Amino acid sequence: GGSITALYYSNRVMQLPLAIFGLAFASASLPAMSKAYARKDMDTLKDSLNYSIRSTVFILLPAAAGLMAIGLPIVRLLFERGKFDFAASLMTNRALFYYSLGLPAYAMAKIFANAFYAFQDTKTPVITAVWAMLLHVVLCVLLMYPLGVGGLALATALASYFNVFLLILYLKKRIGGLGLKKIAFSGAKSTAAAAAAGISAWYVCGISENVFISVPAAIAAGVFAFFAVSKLSGSQELDSVLKIFKEKKRKIQS
Repeated sequence: GGSITALYYSNRVMQLPLAIFGLAFASASLPAMSKAYARKDMDTLKDSLNYSIRSTVFILLPAAAGLMAIGLPIVRLLFERGKFDFAASLMTNRALFYYSLGLPAYAMAKIFANAFYAFQDTKTPVITAVWAMLLHVVLCVLLMYPLGVGGLALATALASYFNVFLLILYLKKRIGGLGLKKIAFSGAKSTAAAAAAGISAWYVCGISENVFISVPAAIAAGVFAFFAVSKLSGSQELDSVLKIFKEKKRKIQS
């Protein structure tokens, strides 16, 4: 029962940034790509796809880094009471660590699949998902023994990246270049900023034993470090993401 509980709770924590940020770009990408496809405007479709992928990776990498760096205090803050003791927190965090590795992949798979939906092709994403599912089963068997509950979570993350890889292969066949170099360059900048965020969060989290103090302080430090490094590296995604948040804020206020 312990491992099932750990997988359930760790998955819920990991789903939070995915639901707030990842799926926001995924749901916005489909209408934009569908409109472009209806006009047979492949350049705009590719731009929209490229932008959605870069922005999603930009937002989800620091979330992944943060969950990997301070997952244990976060789990303790959210769930540790009653029967959910420190041992349960440790087990949940082990699963959370490996689930978090796949955060960008879960959202990217959704966006790349949306490109096929824009062409009214629902079959290809199903085919890639089936292959990913088969790999997932094999990886669960291989990783469960050495890594326990973490192995099951790692299998999910790796299978998701495999799904993304297959979707990209099929998509390139279908519409040619996707601007992967631009995505990789942007992703490298985002990774550097996310690493700074994770290290800062981990460092600040060690200041206090009290998770009610250390976790919010660590998150604030991580966010600050991420934005600072993104600004220094001249990240384009930083500007576009900030613009989206400003627009949302304006809508809420009006």
